[in-house]
Amino acid sequence: MVGDVVATRGDLALGLYLWAQSYFTNTWRKIGVQPPVHGATIFH
Repeated sequence: MVGDVVATRGDLALGLYLWAQSYFTNTWRKIGVQPPVHGATIFH
């Protein structure tokens, strides 16, 4: 039961991170700024 809660929070955090990354990438492209290519390498 506790593991399910942790897994759910992890999925939410990952989903939020991926959403924010794509959102800011699109925003940077709109204003003509090249986004960092390897933003996800922080987690590896």
